[in-house]
Amino acid sequence: MNTVKSLETTSPSSRTSMDKAISFIRGSEREPLDAASRAASINAARQAFREKEEAKNRKAEKDEIRQIERKLRKTEKREDRQRKKSDADTRRARAQSNDEKSSTPSVGGTEYGKIAPTQSLNLPVTVATVRPVSRSRRDDERKKLGAKSRWMGFVAWLRTKLLKLGRKMRLTT
Repeated sequence: MNTVKSLETTSPSSRTSMDKAISFIRGSEREPLDAASRAASINAARQAFREKEEAKNRKAEKDEIRQIERKLRKTEKREDRQRKKSDADTRRARAQSNDEKSSTPSVGGTEYGKIAPTQSLNLPVTVATVRPVSRSRRDDERKKLGAKSRWMGFVAWLRTKLLKLGRKMRLTT
């Protein structure tokens, strides 16, 4: 028997299962397309692709314009805030200069800077404040560890109680 000849002339029953599956998926009764209809479908696909690309480009341009507008709005807001701040600062400076020009002490008295040395004897004596003895880092760490160990002890106690309770519940049922 000639194997080459048998491979060339295959009948539908001698096809492999893979060939059958592929022909089933593709459709074995497909009609060959004529050149004009094939060219028309290709042109339609190309036109659809061009339209999609143009839509993408338009969207990208819109996004870019939005970003530029957003940046402009931010800079305008920033400039407006700075302008308002500088206006407020100039108003405050004018008000202070006007107050200094027409400043009269509201309470009869003298400023501390103008006190004569003879008057300084009447002022309270300044005493250096005593700093509390600083604790070492070890003390702080011990307190933290102590709190942790107390908590861990409580958790361990609670677990043992719950375990004992669970055992009792199992024994009674």
